[in-house]
Amino acid sequence: ELIEATRGKKLLMYCTGGVRCERLSQLARLVLEKKCPKEEGPAEGVLDEVIGSSSSDAGVDAEIYQLSGGIHAYLEQFPE
Repeated sequence: ELIEATRGKKLLMYCTGGVRCERLSQLARLVLEKKCPKEEGPAEGVLDEVIGSSSSDAGVDAEIYQLSGGIHAYLEQFPE
């Protein structure tokens, strides 16, 4: 249900940059880019394959943004 509810939509995530955040962001990217079959999540090992791929790859239609310096730098620059 979650995959279908988020497919093709924008997703905003606040991550600290840890390994769990990195893995979740790649999973979200797969779902948003419609690379996961509707009935299942990504196959084991698929996250390792897409880590480091750029949004300029063919077939990418998701809007994915990353804060330069992460959420901590953003909050320091815009404390209010």
